[in-house]
Amino acid sequence: MTHPEESELNRISRLAHQEEYDEALRVAAELKGQYPRSAKVHRQMSYVFERMSQLEHAIRETSEAIALDSGQPDYYFTRGRLCLEVGRYSDTIADCTRAIELGEQHDWQYYFSAACFVRALAKVRAGDAHGALEDCAALPDDTIFWALGGAQTKTALVAELKRLLGRS
Repeated sequence: MTHPEESELNRISRLAHQEEYDEALRVAAELKGQYPRSAKVHRQMSYVFERMSQLEHAIRETSEAIALDSGQPDYYFTRGRLCLEVGRYSDTIADCTRAIELGEQHDWQYYFSAACFVRALAKVRAGDAHGALEDCAALPDDTIFWALGGAQTKTALVAELKRLLGRS
């Protein structure tokens, strides 16, 4: 077996959600030892580190998950979202683009809006207001995403972009 049971993975998430980080990391490390080629274990460990606000560790674990299974849009979206939080905007743009591409290959639209929105946030912070506005055009008007310490809305982002571009 290359992956642990879902119940074991869910236990890590539950422990992290309950802020029992030491135990969550202990269980994840144990599973990592038993299933060294499991991208899912690395993804769960990333979640624990994210909950602990250790974002660089979370990025590293998500990168390990990608190295083991590069076909999952979730892994790219997660790493892109984490990179946005630490100011690595070019990495965010690349990862969200890859998440969108993978989603389109598999006809999975689940990540499209979220990845476009996070990519737009990164583009505006990287100085590409035009590119961010293009990403926003593909989003529903009521798009809201939690990032950068608060709720971000398409409406507010578009207003910021128009201000930056000198449009009304």
